[in-house]
Amino acid sequence: SYSNFKYSPLQVQQSGKTNENLSVEVEITNDSKIAGDEVVQLYVSHPDTKLLSALYALKSFKRINLQAGETKKISFTLTPKELGIVDENGALTVYPGQVKIYVGGTSPAASIAASLPVVEQTVGIQGEQFVVL
Repeated sequence: SYSNFKYSPLQVQQSGKTNENLSVEVEITNDSKIAGDEVVQLYVSHPDTKLLSALYALKSFKRINLQAGETKKISFTLTPKELGIVDENGALTVYPGQVKIYVGGTSPAASIAASLPVVEQTVGIQGEQFVVL
């Protein structure tokens, strides 16, 4: 796209539970003089885990079209299945601890290299370890 997009800080349910959904909202503004499409991508990482897991796992994305100067609010819902990681026994499990959520037009790793906007927030997940069935 020839457009330039800006992302607001994330609005995230602050205290997720291991067995509940987590809501994420962000506003995106096209600050260009032309309309454009953006693929808004949501990634999750688990910095506290000792288990082998993806550094940045793509969990959802939405393609949007914004007119010049237009702002849209985009909402995502992360389920326990999307927040879980596979344990040493092969069970998809949500663990209490820190989860980092990233939203932007590219992956967090690519944003560092290309100086593209990706917003992030760390969320505390509370409760007992939860095995997703």
